[in-house]
Amino acid sequence: MKKTAVVILVLLVANQLFAQEEKLPLDGKNEVKFNVGNVLLGATELSYERLIGDNDMGAGLNFAYRLLNDPMPYLFYAMPYYRLYFGKSRFCGFVETHVAFVRMENKEYIDYNEDAYVTNPKNYVGIGVSGGFKWATRRGIMGEVYLGLGRTATNENGSSNSMVYPHVGVTLGKRF
Repeated sequence: MKKTAVVILVLLVANQLFAQEEKLPLDGKNEVKFNVGNVLLGATELSYERLIGDNDMGAGLNFAYRLLNDPMPYLFYAMPYYRLYFGKSRFCGFVETHVAFVRMENKEYIDYNEDAYVTNPKNYVGIGVSGGFKWATRRGIMGEVYLGLGRTATNENGSSNSMVYPHVGVTLGKRF
Protein backbone atom coordinates (compact mmCIF):
# COMPACT_ATOMS: atom_id res chain seq x y z
CA MET A 1 0.00 0.00 0.00
CA LYS A 2 2.87 2.37 0.83
CA LYS A 3 4.56 1.63 -2.49
CA THR A 4 1.33 2.40 -4.40
CA ALA A 5 0.86 5.70 -2.56
CA VAL A 6 4.49 6.71 -3.18
CA VAL A 7 4.24 5.81 -6.89
CA ILE A 8 1.01 7.83 -7.28
CA LEU A 9 2.55 10.79 -5.44
CA VAL A 10 5.68 10.69 -7.64
CA LEU A 11 3.54 10.51 -10.80
CA LEU A 12 1.42 13.47 -9.72
CA VAL A 13 4.48 15.60 -8.90
CA ALA A 14 6.19 14.61 -12.16
CA ASN A 15 3.05 15.43 -14.12
CA GLN A 16 2.98 18.92 -12.61
CA LEU A 17 6.70 19.50 -13.20
CA PHE A 18 6.60 18.56 -16.88
CA ALA A 19 3.15 19.90 -17.75
CA GLN A 20 3.09 22.44 -20.55
CA GLU A 21 1.37 25.69 -19.89
CA GLU A 22 -1.49 26.28 -22.25
CA LYS A 23 -1.60 29.88 -23.40
CA LEU A 24 -5.17 31.07 -23.38
CA PRO A 25 -6.37 33.86 -25.69
CA LEU A 26 -7.31 35.71 -22.51
CA ASP A 27 -3.55 36.11 -21.95
CA GLY A 28 -3.15 37.96 -25.28
CA LYS A 29 -2.05 41.58 -25.43
CA ASN A 30 -3.84 42.67 -28.64
CA GLU A 31 -7.52 43.37 -29.23
CA VAL A 32 -9.49 44.13 -32.38
CA LYS A 33 -13.02 45.44 -31.79
CA PHE A 34 -16.10 46.50 -33.75
CA ASN A 35 -18.55 49.05 -32.31
CA VAL A 36 -22.00 47.54 -32.78
CA GLY A 37 -23.68 50.64 -31.32
CA ASN A 38 -22.43 52.94 -34.09
CA VAL A 39 -23.85 50.68 -36.80
CA LEU A 40 -27.31 51.50 -35.48
CA LEU A 41 -26.48 55.18 -35.98
CA GLY A 42 -25.18 54.72 -39.53
CA ALA A 43 -21.41 54.51 -39.03
CA THR A 44 -18.71 51.87 -38.73
CA GLU A 45 -16.08 52.01 -36.01
CA LEU A 46 -13.10 49.69 -35.75
CA SER A 47 -10.65 49.71 -32.85
CA TYR A 48 -7.26 48.24 -32.08
CA GLU A 49 -5.90 48.15 -28.54
CA ARG A 50 -2.59 46.97 -27.12
CA LEU A 51 -2.63 46.01 -23.44
CA ILE A 52 0.41 47.20 -21.52
CA GLY A 53 2.06 45.67 -18.46
CA ASP A 54 -0.06 43.23 -16.48
CA ASN A 55 -3.18 44.22 -18.46
CA ASP A 56 -3.78 47.21 -16.20
CA MET A 57 -3.19 49.79 -18.96
CA GLY A 58 -3.95 49.99 -22.63
CA ALA A 59 -3.37 52.23 -25.63
CA GLY A 60 -5.33 52.08 -28.83
CA LEU A 61 -6.92 53.75 -31.82
CA ASN A 62 -10.57 54.07 -32.85
CA PHE A 63 -11.35 54.82 -36.47
CA ALA A 64 -14.91 55.56 -37.61
CA TYR A 65 -16.45 56.32 -40.97
CA ARG A 66 -20.00 57.49 -41.61
CA LEU A 67 -22.08 55.31 -43.92
CA LEU A 68 -25.40 57.18 -43.85
CA ASN A 69 -26.08 60.92 -43.97
CA ASP A 70 -28.19 61.07 -40.83
CA PRO A 71 -28.00 61.34 -37.84
CA MET A 72 -24.19 61.42 -37.45
CA PRO A 73 -22.66 64.87 -38.07
CA TYR A 74 -19.11 63.58 -38.62
CA LEU A 75 -17.70 62.22 -41.86
CA PHE A 76 -14.93 60.28 -40.12
CA TYR A 77 -12.71 60.41 -37.06
CA ALA A 78 -9.53 58.92 -35.67
CA MET A 79 -9.25 58.77 -31.90
CA PRO A 80 -6.10 57.57 -30.10
CA TYR A 81 -6.78 56.73 -26.46
CA TYR A 82 -5.13 55.61 -23.24
CA ARG A 83 -6.93 53.48 -20.63
CA LEU A 84 -6.39 52.52 -17.01
CA TYR A 85 -8.07 49.27 -15.96
CA PHE A 86 -9.19 48.24 -12.50
CA GLY A 87 -10.70 44.95 -11.38
CA LYS A 88 -10.24 41.34 -12.43
CA SER A 89 -8.71 40.46 -15.79
CA ARG A 90 -11.91 38.87 -17.21
CA PHE A 91 -14.30 41.57 -16.03
CA CYS A 92 -12.97 45.01 -15.28
CA GLY A 93 -13.79 48.68 -15.34
CA PHE A 94 -11.75 51.37 -17.00
CA VAL A 95 -11.31 55.11 -17.38
CA GLU A 96 -10.01 56.56 -20.61
CA THR A 97 -8.70 59.79 -22.00
CA HIS A 98 -8.67 60.39 -25.73
CA VAL A 99 -7.80 62.91 -28.43
CA ALA A 100 -10.16 63.13 -31.39
CA PHE A 101 -9.27 64.18 -34.94
CA VAL A 102 -12.68 64.73 -36.54
CA ARG A 103 -13.91 65.79 -39.97
CA MET A 104 -17.44 67.13 -39.57
CA GLU A 105 -20.05 68.38 -41.94
CA ASN A 106 -21.10 71.89 -40.90
CA LYS A 107 -24.27 73.50 -42.18
CA GLU A 108 -23.95 77.18 -43.05
CA TYR A 109 -27.40 78.67 -43.48
CA ILE A 110 -28.02 80.99 -46.43
CA ASP A 111 -31.63 81.73 -45.63
CA TYR A 112 -33.04 80.78 -42.25
CA ASN A 113 -36.63 81.36 -43.34
CA GLU A 114 -36.51 78.78 -46.14
CA ASP A 115 -34.10 76.40 -44.36
CA ALA A 116 -31.57 76.81 -47.18
CA TYR A 117 -27.99 75.89 -46.29
CA VAL A 118 -24.65 74.83 -47.73
CA THR A 119 -22.69 71.95 -46.20
CA ASN A 120 -19.08 72.74 -45.55
CA PRO A 121 -16.77 70.01 -44.14
CA LYS A 122 -14.27 71.16 -41.49
CA ASN A 123 -11.56 69.50 -39.41
CA TYR A 124 -11.62 69.61 -35.61
CA VAL A 125 -9.37 68.47 -32.77
CA GLY A 126 -10.88 67.55 -29.43
CA ILE A 127 -10.08 65.94 -26.10
CA GLY A 128 -12.32 63.89 -23.84
CA VAL A 129 -12.78 61.28 -21.13
CA SER A 130 -14.79 58.06 -20.93
CA GLY A 131 -15.49 55.25 -18.53
CA GLY A 132 -16.88 51.78 -18.93
CA PHE A 133 -16.63 48.02 -18.41
CA LYS A 134 -14.91 45.25 -20.32
CA TRP A 135 -15.34 41.49 -20.14
CA ALA A 136 -13.63 38.58 -21.91
CA THR A 137 -14.19 34.86 -22.27
CA ARG A 138 -11.45 32.25 -21.95
CA ARG A 139 -11.46 31.88 -25.73
CA GLY A 140 -10.64 35.55 -26.23
CA ILE A 141 -14.06 36.83 -27.28
CA MET A 142 -14.54 40.15 -25.55
CA GLY A 143 -16.96 43.01 -25.27
CA GLU A 144 -17.12 46.42 -23.69
CA VAL A 145 -19.59 49.16 -22.94
CA TYR A 146 -18.46 52.75 -22.43
CA LEU A 147 -19.80 56.27 -22.16
CA GLY A 148 -17.99 59.58 -22.25
CA LEU A 149 -17.83 63.16 -23.46
CA GLY A 150 -15.33 65.28 -25.29
CA ARG A 151 -14.98 68.85 -26.42
CA THR A 152 -13.49 70.11 -29.64
CA ALA A 153 -10.87 72.78 -29.16
CA THR A 154 -10.19 74.22 -32.61
CA ASN A 155 -11.07 73.74 -36.23
CA GLU A 156 -8.76 73.95 -39.24
CA ASN A 157 -8.95 77.76 -39.32
CA GLY A 158 -7.84 78.02 -35.70
CA SER A 159 -11.14 79.48 -34.57
CA SER A 160 -12.52 78.23 -31.30
CA ASN A 161 -16.00 77.12 -32.36
CA SER A 162 -15.97 74.42 -29.73
CA MET A 163 -18.71 71.85 -29.30
CA VAL A 164 -19.35 68.88 -27.04
CA TYR A 165 -19.43 65.40 -28.59
CA PRO A 166 -20.45 62.03 -27.11
CA HIS A 167 -18.16 59.02 -27.02
CA VAL A 168 -20.45 56.00 -26.68
CA GLY A 169 -19.83 52.38 -27.53
CA VAL A 170 -21.03 48.81 -27.34
CA THR A 171 -18.20 46.78 -28.85
CA LEU A 172 -17.50 43.14 -29.60
CA GLY A 173 -14.06 41.85 -30.47
CA LYS A 174 -11.28 39.31 -30.23
CA ARG A 175 -8.24 39.24 -27.98
CA PHE A 176 -5.14 37.50 -29.32
